[in-house]
Amino acid sequence: MAEDVKTQNNRQGTEQTDKQFVMQVKHTSATKKIDVRCHKCGEQEHICWKPGMLCPICGSNAFEPIIKVELSESEPIEDTSKVQINKQPIQLKLPKFSLYKICTVGSLIIMILVWGRIGWFIFQETHKKIPGPPPDYGWRYACTHCDHRFVDKPLIPPARCTLCGQKTGYVIYRCIKCNKTFVLLKKDKVPQCTHCNSTLIKPAQARIPSGK
Repeated sequence: MAEDVKTQNNRQGTEQTDKQFVMQVKHTSATKKIDVRCHKCGEQEHICWKPGMLCPICGSNAFEPIIKVELSESEPIEDTSKVQINKQPIQLKLPKFSLYKICTVGSLIIMILVWGRIGWFIFQETHKKIPGPPPDYGWRYACTHCDHRFVDKPLIPPARCTLCGQKTGYVIYRCIKCNKTFVLLKKDKVPQCTHCNSTLIKPAQARIPSGK
């Protein structure tokens, strides 16, 4: 109920203000020229206006006075052009590292890379695959009984000598590093060159005779 009473009072107040505005316009239009504008064609004139007057251009009844709103001096408009925006620079906070720690970590990384490269090179050299002989090639053997040299198919030594018939033929190896040949008699786990102790050795190869 209280809300209904308030709405009725507001309606009565707005109706009273509209009546006062119309009475004021009637009073001023008869004695004073005012700015009038047509809302249809946009014609604007400075005349003594009366209610119900039609537009002289298009004949529309939407020929009404222009209402001017004057601001009071107590409420000045703020000039937005003078508003200053405080621009604060963005500061990134990075963790502080000492020069000693940076140098230590950098030197460790360099050492790991260098030693890793050296280890990989050694691994490749020690595990290098030695290609086998072609199909018509065989290994060279030396007989320790009669000192005969012969060529035969790759066999597990000792091989049978083609001259004396004894199983005293051992493989003749060639060193890749010093390019020298030698007879390998020792059954070591890692065979080495008898001249330079290098492990990069391979059996000496030669073409097998056609009679074999």
